[in-house]
Amino acid sequence: MKRVASVVALCVASWSFIFAQVGPPQGAPPPPAQGRQGGAPSPPQGRTPDLELLKQFDQDKNGWLNLTERTAARVRIAELRAGRGGRGASVATPVEPGPRMTPADVQNHPGKPLYDPATLRTVFLDFPDAGWEEDMEAFYHTDIEVPATMRVDGKSYPNVGLQFRGNSSFFSVARGRKRSLSVSMDHVNADQRLEGYSDLTFLNAHSDPTFLRSMVYLDMVRQYLPALKANYMRVVINGESWG
Repeated sequence: MKRVASVVALCVASWSFIFAQVGPPQGAPPPPAQGRQGGAPSPPQGRTPDLELLKQFDQDKNGWLNLTERTAARVRIAELRAGRGGRGASVATPVEPGPRMTPADVQNHPGKPLYDPATLRTVFLDFPDAGWEEDMEAFYHTDIEVPATMRVDGKSYPNVGLQFRGNSSFFSVARGRKRSLSVSMDHVNADQRLEGYSDLTFLNAHSDPTFLRSMVYLDMVRQYLPALKANYMRVVINGESWG
């Protein structure tokens, strides 16, 4: 499978991690506002700040960009990034498609918690456009998300918002190979959730050949402190397994 060899020292198993934030202890001061609804914190030293273009190209003022609006935004992004080079790593070896999968090929787990360690769910992401990966590259480190339909456990979630995330896990991974994803369930519908969660992170386990580091570490930390939750997740994009 192309995804197993997709990253430097990638994984012996073709699963992804899924994360959600656990709230701070009672009485702790609130964290600074982040994300689409609040001011983003200053980027770390040396990191390119996110381009804020959503308001400029949101012609119908509905809070997200349709295909026509995203096309116009991509033209502007190309102008702003002219001369900065390509996005992501070059392809060292030919990319072979992953196996085809449909919801009928996987087991559903209704009623099981999203972070049940004994449950391996499959998430289907269906983009309406074949050029979804180029869109995601163009909108990397911007405030623009690419909409898709998510299907989990036989249930459909329309217009979730997706972005590529990370730094080394993005730039050292070539197009067509597995990159980490940020998922906003409430991209269009403010009330839409997956098992109560509005924001998820699908990690590609970059530089972790065991696929165990995050799971083991967070399991240990949660015994003593509030911490992130993590679980394994299989991701299928436009009918193709991405591990």
